[in-house]
Amino acid sequence: MRRQGCVYLVGAGPGPLDLLTVRARRVIRKADVLAFDELVHPALLQLAPAHCEILAIGYRAGQTKDRPPPLHPLVLQKAQEGKRVVRLKAGDPMIFARGGEEAMALAAAGIPYHFVPGITAALAAASSCHLPLTWRGQSAELRLTTTSQPAPRKTDCAATIALYMPRHGISAYVEDLIQKGWSPHTPAAFVMAAAQKREICVRSTLQSLADEVAMHPSDRPGLVLIGDSLRMPHMAKAKPLALVGLHVLLARAHSDPSKIARALSALGADVWESPWIGVQALGRSSACLRQTLAQHKVLLIPSAALWKAFLQQLKAYALDLRSLVPLRLVAAGEATAAAMRATHVHPDLTLPSLTLWQQHRQTLADEQGLAPQPALQLCYAGELNVHRAEHPSPHVLWACAETTVQYPRLPAARPDLLIVPHHKALDRLLEGPAQCESLRALPVICFGESLRERLVTEQWDPSHIRVVRNLDQLLKLLKEPQSEPDEETTYEPERTFDPLHGAWQG
Repeated sequence: MRRQGCVYLVGAGPGPLDLLTVRARRVIRKADVLAFDELVHPALLQLAPAHCEILAIGYRAGQTKDRPPPLHPLVLQKAQEGKRVVRLKAGDPMIFARGGEEAMALAAAGIPYHFVPGITAALAAASSCHLPLTWRGQSAELRLTTTSQPAPRKTDCAATIALYMPRHGISAYVEDLIQKGWSPHTPAAFVMAAAQKREICVRSTLQSLADEVAMHPSDRPGLVLIGDSLRMPHMAKAKPLALVGLHVLLARAHSDPSKIARALSALGADVWESPWIGVQALGRSSACLRQTLAQHKVLLIPSAALWKAFLQQLKAYALDLRSLVPLRLVAAGEATAAAMRATHVHPDLTLPSLTLWQQHRQTLADEQGLAPQPALQLCYAGELNVHRAEHPSPHVLWACAETTVQYPRLPAARPDLLIVPHHKALDRLLEGPAQCESLRALPVICFGESLRERLVTEQWDPSHIRVVRNLDQLLKLLKEPQSEPDEETTYEPERTFDPLHGAWQG
């Protein structure tokens, strides 16, 4: 009997991953289908499990002439197929997100639904920009509205107004407020991309508010706050991070967390990763895992993801860590070793790369007291045929996981910069041909001259490519566009990337 489908109407909050609720994160991790709006930050979509189908649906104000249906047909279709569907909406699903209309459509179709609240833009903007929405003696009410609604009259204890989607009709709304008794000098603020790294907050007054909104045309979502409670001294905010406002598209080849993404995000950059790579552990197969382990003395673990998948596979074979006792465990990289230690297993040897094991197998085997026989190496199912047909492996391969690859639709705000760390990442990027043409117009930073040469052969403009050798050089190039690089650096000092204009300057 097919299970009954259901739909979760989930608030994604203002964008940052750490402002997503714990419940929303838990629901997303169990989704079969994730249907998201354009305003949802791409980083949130990577919380979905490997098997989850990602659907880009929804629209933004002013982008459609005809009134869309209350519920996207694909959401209803997937739920009727018995799937757990997460309808992910920016902000809160019940505040200007048509959550109520979608719930009514689901109820009419007999589909169970659940709401998961999120932080709405007004609350995010107030906290992030230090703008109180209430103040004793100034404002004891909060009015959430749009410019399509009549302006309220001024009262002795006036409300703070939060205007959603304010770019259309702001001039007429401001005039209506002034005619209804609001002082032209009432404090106001226009906030774009509230609580995000690319946030912009423009403090103003009611009489100049419409001009300020017109001066900042942008694809960033905007919100206007108006009220006497905003009449307070400017509170000092932390110094902006060096890369705030920079949109980076990072090419990926693996599912393990990226050190590059972590470093860029710490400096304020908005990092989008493509493609999204999920990992699923394989279950039992006809091969005998216990016998295979017994035939080897060395187990090579290439990545943290493969180690986690291997542990799940041991469980599927009704084995546990005791089956690894006779083996010497060799980890590739500190991240893999850390993942092993987190499961209370310490590698016998940690190498920067498993290629070193093959190059120095005799020496390392002697040092470890082992016979230099072929080792058992964990791999993905898709790598087995590649190694057999094109690049025979010097090791015995054991597939413990398979990967799923999805190419997300890029947000409306296009990236300023593409970073390609290695050849495998470029391979993955080129497998998604639908987006490659638009990416070829972006400035590129790659690691190593050989990768630069390959980018040129793949139709990237040589004048748009800069080369670095390591992460430190990358950060220096982006943080200090006017500084003189070290002599060892490989990029040209007279041409540096300008995060403000999104181009190479020089």
